[in-house]
Amino acid sequence: NEVDLAIDFTDTPYFGNQNDPMIMGGKKHKGTHFSYRFITLNVVVDGIRFTLKALPRGPLDTDDKVVKKLIEYAKQHVRIRYVFLDRGFFNSKVINTLQDHNVKFLMPASANQKVKELVVKGEVPAIHDYEMQARSKHPACFKLVVAEDDKGLVGAFATNIDVERGSEADLFTLYGKRWGIETSY
Repeated sequence: NEVDLAIDFTDTPYFGNQNDPMIMGGKKHKGTHFSYRFITLNVVVDGIRFTLKALPRGPLDTDDKVVKKLIEYAKQHVRIRYVFLDRGFFNSKVINTLQDHNVKFLMPASANQKVKELVVKGEVPAIHDYEMQARSKHPACFKLVVAEDDKGLVGAFATNIDVERGSEADLFTLYGKRWGIETSY
């Protein structure tokens, strides 16, 4: 059977010396700007929350490299249906890493200028062929799906999942499975 997976970061506050190994700076949380950061890979099947792998993320690690390690590990242990990520992973290197490993993914698109124009000025619902330019000259190509949920919220998703016209709003329900990684913490 195929399983759905979610990838996310979680931080553990750190109150020691900010120059200690593997300490990450960030937003203030519980009285400190520093933390240990972990990237986790979780199975998010209905009623099941299972951490498949967790890796520390240090200041010199890149998101695409740690995502690659998680996907390679997952492929050794499960058959992947979909991988859900939050908009913090919306960049060409991560998307290319997922596609290079033939993984179907779904994540909200960050509201950059190009995405805003498609959401605000474009039709809803809509499915666009989208090319994200990378500074490294390796663009990421995927579908940008603009949809409206049942409460009238319009959002844009980056995906390589086959989405049929008329079912764009179903991505909100599908993406809701990602919440399983949050409840696993």
